[in-house]
Amino acid sequence: MKAEVDQIMQGLTKAFKALQMYGMNHSSFRSFYLPFCDKMTDFLKKRNELNLQIDKFKILHENHIVYEEREMDLSIAFKLFKDGIRSISFIGGLTSDELLLLLDVISQPSKDYDVALGLWECNFSHINFYVVEEEEVVDYRIPDAPVEYVDYDEKLKQLIMREKIDIDAVIIPDLKPEEVKHLMKSITDEEKATILPLVVKTLTDFLSTERSQEVIDGLIEILESCVNTKDFYNARRIAYKLRDYPEIKFIDRFENATTIMGFKDTLNVPQNELFNEFLAFIGFFGTKSIPYLVHLMPHTERADRLTALRQRIAYIAQDDPAPIIDFLKNEDTQLMINAIAIVGIMKASKAVEALEALIAHPDERVRLAVLESLGSLRQPDLVVKFMTDPSMDARIKALRILGMLKYPQVYPVLLDKIKHKSFLAFDSTEQREYFNYLTANADSNLVRILQNLLFKRKWFGRKKYRVIRRLAAMALEQIGSEESLQVLRTGAQKRNKDIQAACEIALKGKST
Repeated sequence: MKAEVDQIMQGLTKAFKALQMYGMNHSSFRSFYLPFCDKMTDFLKKRNELNLQIDKFKILHENHIVYEEREMDLSIAFKLFKDGIRSISFIGGLTSDELLLLLDVISQPSKDYDVALGLWECNFSHINFYVVEEEEVVDYRIPDAPVEYVDYDEKLKQLIMREKIDIDAVIIPDLKPEEVKHLMKSITDEEKATILPLVVKTLTDFLSTERSQEVIDGLIEILESCVNTKDFYNARRIAYKLRDYPEIKFIDRFENATTIMGFKDTLNVPQNELFNEFLAFIGFFGTKSIPYLVHLMPHTERADRLTALRQRIAYIAQDDPAPIIDFLKNEDTQLMINAIAIVGIMKASKAVEALEALIAHPDERVRLAVLESLGSLRQPDLVVKFMTDPSMDARIKALRILGMLKYPQVYPVLLDKIKHKSFLAFDSTEQREYFNYLTANADSNLVRILQNLLFKRKWFGRKKYRVIRRLAAMALEQIGSEESLQVLRTGAQKRNKDIQAACEIALKGKST
């Protein structure tokens, strides 16, 4: 556990320094903050609580030093200690916003800022801290250093003369109009990025102490601006705070086709961080947004992001799959496939009847999606119907799902198919899957059945039957019991060359 706490404190230190250097809205800060947040939440999921004791320049966990910094301006411990904080506890359920607020408070540059008061005003649900009432004189002072006078004007003159710099020359940067425009936009964006988080924090902090309709209206106005400019990070922060006022329907204005379809460019941006912030923001949406979000999904180019968006829509739907089920009858194949995947993620048993109606759908992609969702819904009686699907991929997928669901009823059906002459016409991949299923779900009679398949006499079609012999031999090797290995050793002594070769290959695989 000490190693885990050490990693958390290292992450806290890096995030703290990055916040002081770059500000909260800078990508460099987030690259340090997100791993720290993940480590903290993972720890709390396992341990449920993390208690830290605060010393003047140290932070301890169970009497072990996990952080130490003696430079006053850089020390997290000193910032907490000087304002009377002697311990701080993090509790399971801690949110990313709470961690951000904590970092924001302790990174305030002003020496007059009261960290304890700032933390108290945050009204944390999953962070507790203990503060001593009496004032303590902190005996810290900057070490004395010799005073050295430097004439900077003279130094500058020497530099200009040495480098032969003409200070009267006019500098005209060689920039194209597009570059000037891009530079101006970058400056404006940077200014906004620096100011906006502070504005949002100030207004949300004010709401924590006093309800003000004027402040609420201001936050909603900023929220609209953030959504329009795709600043989902600050939009999420505002939405998180406004959620405390359920009577204010602040999110309704975004739950329409025009706004949601305007998000399609966000789905394929290079930055994963922006896409993840978008997913977090739409988590505040209600079920009435689902039809528009489903129509948005086909614009997603990356498979991993499509999966993430499906999971987010399933989260929005909660226990009401009705808006999704409506799409199972849609004529648009992409919309239908996405809806099928979502009801599978939701494990929506109400969708089983609608999924069953699609088992014989003419589009293979639809059938494969239905098969996947029926597996998630644990419906082996319907999955087994895909054993006669015209698509080999569907048949193989059905076999694998049935293996995971432990469906013994299909066992004799597979054996009958293997024994039938039509099995010889199957693709080798599918034949192998049949035998894999049998060995993975073996019963006491399987060795005898495989022995019969291996030693069966064939007067016609011997070349095709070689595949069956080899698969049977490999299955016996996979079972690995003394009985099955003895069958292989016996087969290796047979006069039939096909039987002999199949058994020898299987035994070699066992020996290696």
